[in-house]
Amino acid sequence: SLEVSKGDKILISGRSGSGKTLLLEALGGQRPSTHTFSEPVIWITQHPVITAGTVRENLCLNDSFTDDALMKALEAVELDLWLSLLPLGLDTVMTDYPLLSGGEAQRLSLARALLRKDNIWLLDEPTANMDVAHELNLLKVSREILKESVGTVVVLHDLNLAARFSDQIILMDSGCVAASGKPEEVLSGKILSDVYSTPIRVERHEELGRLVVYS
Repeated sequence: SLEVSKGDKILISGRSGSGKTLLLEALGGQRPSTHTFSEPVIWITQHPVITAGTVRENLCLNDSFTDDALMKALEAVELDLWLSLLPLGLDTVMTDYPLLSGGEAQRLSLARALLRKDNIWLLDEPTANMDVAHELNLLKVSREILKESVGTVVVLHDLNLAARFSDQIILMDSGCVAASGKPEEVLSGKILSDVYSTPIRVERHEELGRLVVYS
């Protein structure tokens, strides 16, 4: 079982096939479950859906937002430069512009979420297809939004990103919870070595002021 409150930063990690995405889908209502959320849920997948509509339509979906709000959301995920290249800005039809890269599509999906920041976020590998700079920017943006009391559950493979991002880590193995708790409780060499069946070392990096995972 899992309880998500506003302001929580919960990270799910584990080996491929351990059930991470399945758990997230159950939380998001994509699979049968007994969960209930008092807040609306935003689901961000590894493969965000980009429609053939305009940039504005892709951001707003069935809602309406001011141009200022839309631009701020794009700027927050560093899509402002890409948008400035579009001849008609927010009203440019997506099919009239070269296809977005995987990272750009993911950031456009994140911009949608930023416009609905009072919701619970469920993110499945949100840094997929992103370079290191954009990975770190995503974490920075998420932290800023979380200050406004949004609950977030994230599936991530990168344990070092997990150590920097989360308040609580759920480590899964073969469909079960192998460990759960604060990063310093879950990210231990013994636990990770057992779950991943490979030698893993964890230490606190004094200069960085955080846990670092080595394999």
